[in-house]
Amino acid sequence: MAEWGQGWLTKARRKNGDVWLHHFYVTRHADGKRVETTRTVGSVSKFPRKADAWAEAMRRNQLGISGRMTVAGLIESYERTELPHKAPSTQEQHKKILHDYVRVRWGKAYVDEVRVLELKEWFMAIAKKHNLAAQSVQKIKQVFGRLFAYGNENELIAASLNPVRAVNIRGIGTKRKSRVIVVPPEIAWKIAMGLPIMLRTLVLLAAATGMRISELLGLQWGDIGWDNQIIHLNRTWVYGQIGDGKSEESRKPVPIGRRVTEFLQEWHRDTPYAAATDWVFPSFKLKGKRPISGSQFVKDYIRPRFIQHGLIDQAYKGRAGLHAFRHSLATVLITEEQVDPKTAQGILRHASSDITMDIYTHAQDEAKRKALERYESRLVQ
Repeated sequence: MAEWGQGWLTKARRKNGDVWLHHFYVTRHADGKRVETTRTVGSVSKFPRKADAWAEAMRRNQLGISGRMTVAGLIESYERTELPHKAPSTQEQHKKILHDYVRVRWGKAYVDEVRVLELKEWFMAIAKKHNLAAQSVQKIKQVFGRLFAYGNENELIAASLNPVRAVNIRGIGTKRKSRVIVVPPEIAWKIAMGLPIMLRTLVLLAAATGMRISELLGLQWGDIGWDNQIIHLNRTWVYGQIGDGKSEESRKPVPIGRRVTEFLQEWHRDTPYAAATDWVFPSFKLKGKRPISGSQFVKDYIRPRFIQHGLIDQAYKGRAGLHAFRHSLATVLITEEQVDPKTAQGILRHASSDITMDIYTHAQDEAKRKALERYESRLVQ
């Protein structure tokens, strides 16, 4: 019996002839112990040479160029080489999922030990244990699947190995009501006018441009072109760190209208932090060294006013922040102002107009009714 780095081969007698057996160790999930197991590689008549049998065993084990790899090893490689190139918010999200969920259950297992049925049972178990929404379970699946795809692309594991992709998780996770919040311009104005000057400017800028919260908080006064009414997105602010933005498209300059420019100028005259490298929306508590906390701003000012104006109710637990203004801008531009999708795409800085139309545009009930009435006028003679 010759031992190999990824196990060893022996011959065994069978009724229809001798076969090759591949012996190797696996982690027993019940107690975490390493136990020996075997797998039939094929008949000796099919693989007369030991080298041929070994090549087949390696192929079946789904090995990459680095040999048999654990899920933990794949995570370490992914975090070291690919994750740093993603946006800060994506890095935080992937790290949390990989460490809080994937590594805990699958870290010691070899990648070829991850089975579809066990994966589905695991998704069901964590959804129940952590009371996860269906969308959260889907996100965990997406990140886990991306981990395997990374291994495929870098030849760390076999190109055909991605059991996560085969898992159907429909019906797994709590169905939680999520509301699409469309803030009419008139309501956005009322919300803004009830706030102090800095926060008023922040809301108006969000509502008028559809800028993301990370882009708004990353603004410095030197980014604003007063003469041509353009905002240059030179940085974002996410999880207390400066970032580069989601994509090349998202970093394109943002045009602003005359009225919003006037509000920005008013705030620029009023703020004690007006230098080119000062934050446009600074934290006074931290003496302007950092922007304000976006999450705290939403909690203290936005959610209460969404409730006040009937956009959500007290019991609503879903998302209700500045991103609602981005959705609202897309919806109003296309369904009410009849702006063509390509123009709306440019304003919102989406990579594709499909994103603008399919994800961010929500036809309101009144717009739907008017459209049906126009059709009805032609139908009913």
